[in-house]
Amino acid sequence: MAFLLAGAVLVSMVGMASAHNSITWDFDSETTTAGREMERCGGPGDNGQTGSVLITAGNSVIWTSDEAAAYDVGFSAQTWNGQIAAVTPSSNKKFKVEVGMWDGTFHSKGTSGEYTLDHPSGQGRAFNVQVIAFTVPEDKWVAVKVSNTGGVDFNAETDGSCLIVYPPPKPDYPYPELSTLVLLSVGLLTLIGYVGLRRRRNNELE
Repeated sequence: MAFLLAGAVLVSMVGMASAHNSITWDFDSETTTAGREMERCGGPGDNGQTGSVLITAGNSVIWTSDEAAAYDVGFSAQTWNGQIAAVTPSSNKKFKVEVGMWDGTFHSKGTSGEYTLDHPSGQGRAFNVQVIAFTVPEDKWVAVKVSNTGGVDFNAETDGSCLIVYPPPKPDYPYPELSTLVLLSVGLLTLIGYVGLRRRRNNELE
């Protein structure tokens, strides 16, 4: 019983620690098949963001995650949030943001309202997007589309000023984290211990 209790406590502690993390992607100017790259903050591809990306009036640019999903990763329905910053802010510059998945085509799972890039210079315009639950299949990418809905071209800052955040509880993207592997291992060991205990008790009763 002590073994089972210890396993349950460990599962609870590891699960709570994992659930309180968010995922942040910083928009970069590096090119991808879809358009541009966004780097997971603290990930192996996070080598710093530089430059800016032009989004012309009436058009859009797609950013895809720098890491493809290593397995089918499910994202729950959440309010994603982030920030877009223009090199030269103006009340004539407007945008919308869509969150989704890229598999050679952009699949939108949620669209923000329209925001104005009249933020103070050196800052950015915060936004949020209501996104439905969706899955990023193995070898596919999380993707974000930024559309210029105003009548004026603008350059989006890609020096760390533009970003998007998936709030807690986060999935293990792009691959299972150590916490998930620990949970699976402890769960399996707990099950084995329970089965062994039942067999031993049954043998004692016979």
